[in-house]
Amino acid sequence: MRPKGSDNLTSPMSAPRPDFVQPSLGSSETSAEDTDARAAERERAEVELTLIKHGEDRFRRYFELGLIGMAITSPTKCILEVNDELCSILGYTRDELLRKNWAEITHPEDLANDVVQFDQVLAGEKDEYTMDKRWIRQDGQIVYSIMSAKCVRRADGSVDYFVGLVQDITQRKQAEEELHKTQAELAHVSRVTTVGELTASIAHEVNQPLGAIVTNGHACLRLLSRDNPDIEEARQAVECIIADGMRAGEVIKRIRRLLKKSTTGKSSHNINSIIRDVLGLTGGELSKNGIKVRTQLAGGLPQVIVDRVQIQQVVLNLILNGKEAMSRAGWQPRELLIKTEQTGPEIIVKLADTGIGISSDSREQAFEPFFTSKEGGLGLGLSISRTIIYAHGGRLWLEPGRNEQGTIAQFALPTGEDSHERENPDSAGIRDR
Repeated sequence: MRPKGSDNLTSPMSAPRPDFVQPSLGSSETSAEDTDARAAERERAEVELTLIKHGEDRFRRYFELGLIGMAITSPTKCILEVNDELCSILGYTRDELLRKNWAEITHPEDLANDVVQFDQVLAGEKDEYTMDKRWIRQDGQIVYSIMSAKCVRRADGSVDYFVGLVQDITQRKQAEEELHKTQAELAHVSRVTTVGELTASIAHEVNQPLGAIVTNGHACLRLLSRDNPDIEEARQAVECIIADGMRAGEVIKRIRRLLKKSTTGKSSHNINSIIRDVLGLTGGELSKNGIKVRTQLAGGLPQVIVDRVQIQQVVLNLILNGKEAMSRAGWQPRELLIKTEQTGPEIIVKLADTGIGISSDSREQAFEPFFTSKEGGLGLGLSISRTIIYAHGGRLWLEPGRNEQGTIAQFALPTGEDSHERENPDSAGIRDR
């Protein structure tokens, strides 16, 4: 254990100083070669001492420079020395920290992972480790950091002490959280705008069962008003009323699920169920535009760990993009194929339209925010969709259709335990290319 105090601070590069080799006091007949060898050995020792001294000085300067939090700790987790920057990060004075061990100020949820790796170093399985770690400041606030620890071993292989580096990333974490909130709000606005495009079709989907309810209600009243009421037919009319009421209720539920702000997070879902839910909402709009929908939804697919509302938004946006591509007057054929399949550890969803297509130069440009080919479009649909898919550990891309007609929009999602957040290739907001 090193004494507490910067005057005794030694570099992790330090090693025991070699003893000077003393010349023999033997016979005067010592050869000139022996004398030269001793002189060379003394010179090497002096050079090594100079290098060690320079290394210690350099390490002390780094320690005191304050660019990053630094600490020297013992194999028993005691804090032996800290620099001013670490005191500033954690909100303690130097004396207060020297009376603690690092486990006391580690966030409880991160302690187990830290101790496991710490014990691996003590056991000789590795010499260093790095982890994302949270600390509890003296004022109770949480500090987010990237922490690296490296041990210095004694000659027998046991750990002498640890050098720890702590980079405070709290502000970056807070900025990321604010960015995620902004993206969520923008995605919600995009969903509301997209559903607004379906207003007429949604009204039709709701009006149909409502109209049937009114018709069956009148029929039921007539049947019950007879001198000899037809109870059986009246019962059938009531059953139709219930079925139509549930049908209208399902339409409303789909709209509510899509419009609500996503707060439930990720859970296990069947991708085919998500697609069918969106088709139930868009079926009227596609039929009104003369678009024939074909589905090839593979059976027995594994579950995906996703935010259902967000993936519904992606599917909805891609369906409406396909519809828009086939909306020109007289355009034929108008077909939309939706297909799911498993490829290795991923579920692939393909939406192939027979529309006007998109040039190779514009395929990546289409994912830029505010790029749109639709009159009055926001140009955020594909950008937000790709950001959502990346956040689910997946990919989204466009390919030309068969014989260069139409576009195939595809996205891939990892299955089950393979689902993890993929690093967004562009961390600036929702821009994602």
